[in-house]
Amino acid sequence: MQQTADACRQRPAMLLLVFGLLLFVISCGGDGGPTGSCPPDCGKSWTFMLYDAADLEDVYDPFEDFCVRMGSGADLNVLVFRDTRDDSAKIYYIDSRHMPVLKVSMGEVNTGRPETLAALLEYSKQNYPAERYILAFYGHGRGWVGACQDATDGNDYLTMEEMRAPIADAGGVDLVLFTGPCLMGAVESVYELRNCTEVYVGSEDLSYYCY
Repeated sequence: MQQTADACRQRPAMLLLVFGLLLFVISCGGDGGPTGSCPPDCGKSWTFMLYDAADLEDVYDPFEDFCVRMGSGADLNVLVFRDTRDDSAKIYYIDSRHMPVLKVSMGEVNTGRPETLAALLEYSKQNYPAERYILAFYGHGRGWVGACQDATDGNDYLTMEEMRAPIADAGGVDLVLFTGPCLMGAVESVYELRNCTEVYVGSEDLSYYCY
């Protein structure tokens, strides 16, 4: 189904679900997951990574709302990769006061390239190691085809294979969450990531509203 971005604006329909799920799983703790064992001095229990692919025309960017609701703490690191139409790509650390702290300026990148996703995963795991990892995606979703298109790079997008490869190469994550992308609850999409995450959350329906 073709999305009409000029008439509809994506909203964080699943974002509150993500926040609730995140708080739940963090409060439950855990003994480590598919990402491998973490030494006692490795840092925190959780690292949350948001891949904010908002380099689109007339699109809702969840960054400010995300910062209001999310922040790093004693057992949690929060990192955001953000690429928009009006600014170059950057990686931020969201501190305990919910303030974004710029960590990496990446310049103009294509959110539809696996190397861009790999850069976020590599930076996060090297600089903010944790027992468990959560990877969230924001951007247009196309179900089994993929997600996170980039309007300034020919509307290129991450195919499911282009998502799977960098996640697997980074050692996997514990949760994959599609925080807004439409149709990513398709069983075909879940199947593609079956070997690099324990939990997969995505919407089986369209997740924007029209006005």
